[in-house]
Amino acid sequence: MSAYQGASTASADAGPASWVFLDREALSAPDAGSEERVGLVVDGRGDTARLRMGALSALEPEPDGGGRLILATDRASAPKWLADLKPPRPVTPSAFTTLIINLIEELAGLAASPRADDASVVVESILMLARTALERPPEPAAPAGMAGDPEMLAAARLIEERLLDPDLDAGSLMHALGLSRSSLYRAFQPVGGVQAYIRQRRLEHARDLLMRRTGPRPTVSEVAQACGFASDSHFSRAFRKAFGSSPGARRESEPSG
Repeated sequence: MSAYQGASTASADAGPASWVFLDREALSAPDAGSEERVGLVVDGRGDTARLRMGALSALEPEPDGGGRLILATDRASAPKWLADLKPPRPVTPSAFTTLIINLIEELAGLAASPRADDASVVVESILMLARTALERPPEPAAPAGMAGDPEMLAAARLIEERLLDPDLDAGSLMHALGLSRSSLYRAFQPVGGVQAYIRQRRLEHARDLLMRRTGPRPTVSEVAQACGFASDSHFSRAFRKAFGSSPGARRESEPSG
């Protein structure tokens, strides 16, 4: 993997960067300059995969079983938000983090091909998502009553993964997870039911979109539509009830950047 040199990117706060996949030997080589490298680290595969990002000089040995991917560049060429991270910082597992991990694994597959343009696009996507992941608030804990119940935790995870799917409802959850209606409703009863929980998570996602600090900020109408609300007025009423202010006021309270 250490021979991969197929992706270059550019950012506003750093010059062109050459991104490489490093193996353990390349990272620990005396002349590798690892103290000047930063990047993203994936340990494990599948449901157990975990993501970290930051300086690679303090990276501990690869855990037993292997499966580590290290996507790296030199600190001077890295985006400032990544260059400023010191020890590798864990990223909270979520459906969003899984998307980043999947893209890194896809990029590793492109490493064996000469498709440099494709690789550059994937790296740009990874960096955009990774920066957003650092600024995202932690996902809320599953509703009370789910602790220790794998089926109910699976329901909460599936809601996060399909949060913006207009067809997401109690019926689709029951079908996807093989749960009975009574089991599903009993688990979500402490938070007012399945639909109430889905609506609250969509409202929280909408709030995050309205308050985002990087990239283009969507309008209230765009957020309402993206989050599955039938109309702007319906969205505004639900938002005000949940957070005590209108979505327009919440958007204007944060500077764009």
